Amino acid sequence: MRAQEIPRHSLSFSPVLGTHLLPENDHTFNDPIPGLDIVYGFNLRGKEDAWIQKLRAREFGLALTFRDLNRLDGHLDTSANSFGKAYGISASLEFELAAAGPVHFYLVPSVGLSYISKNYFTHPDNRFIGSHLNQLLKAALQMEVPLGENFSALANFHVLHLSNGGFNIPNSGINTGNISVGIKSRFGPEPYRKTRDNFTPLERNTFEVLAGIGRRGVYESHDGFFKSGLYAGYNYRLNEVLDLKAGLNAVYYYSVFDPQRHRETYQHYGTSYDPWRLGLSLGAAVKMSRFEVKGLFGRYLYYNSFHDIHYYWNSGLSYLFTPHLGLQSTLHMHRFQADFVDLGFIVKL
Repeated sequence: MRAQEIPRHSLSFSPVLGTHLLPENDHTFNDPIPGLDIVYGFNLRGKEDAWIQKLRAREFGLALTFRDLNRLDGHLDTSANSFGKAYGISASLEFELAAAGPVHFYLVPSVGLSYISKNYFTHPDNRFIGSHLNQLLKAALQMEVPLGENFSALANFHVLHLSNGGFNIPNSGINTGNISVGIKSRFGPEPYRKTRDNFTPLERNTFEVLAGIGRRGVYESHDGFFKSGLYAGYNYRLNEVLDLKAGLNAVYYYSVFDPQRHRETYQHYGTSYDPWRLGLSLGAAVKMSRFEVKGLFGRYLYYNSFHDIHYYWNSGLSYLFTPHLGLQSTLHMHRFQADFVDLGFIVKL
């Protein structure tokens, strides 16, 4: 390979061994989860976008994920052999954390979708998963050791989360801790050139309004309740990549809790006697060209809650068509439980 050329693509194969992270289960480490991750990568070297430079992003990847969950005993052995297999597809980014000579260390977050072959409605002993289609969230610490000009050995530790965001209940989800080793091949040499995305986010402080609609499932039923999530807030621009955020969150319930219909209208920590709840939140957003990832923590100003809940947190992803308008999705959470996921629009002013 000539010095002025670099490989633009990569392909990695990593066998995986995991275990179910469930502290109350005495058999946690007797629950082996074998699997495989295959990642097709796109080299970001030469791209001069501010977020790539500041966050030290090195590669964008598309991943296929397989996990065999058949050996899981589940919660106190009540869910044994009722999980099936999980097949996923996700997008990932490699962010370089450090290097020691030729050895590099990365943080690799991923987000995507997974199909799980067994759930509560097909195997009622499964008390964790209520739908075939689930969100896939993964966070990995990865080490890469070069074996030659275009080959590397990989080793990583990662946490994998599978759940449906409350769309169908039960939805405790599956959390696994995993280790993997693998090999990575780079190919497709192209002349090195500097490039920049032609999309430019608003380069100032902004106001934004978000609105979306989502569904919370009814326990042990295919039915559900619709809710709308609303947000209005101010973004203080620290730099090209990071905004600090403050604003008001509201949720509108199309169906509220009725004590006379407890089972049909109960929504766990999201159970409300009134159609509205309102909170004040603080947080931050990371801007990556057209994409924004946000996290907010808030306290309710008003919430007539069945469980006397006072605090919440939200996370979300936005995609901007223009600097002023885009699509957004927000996950609404209480403690470690998903309330619902909304999908809608974002407007920046």
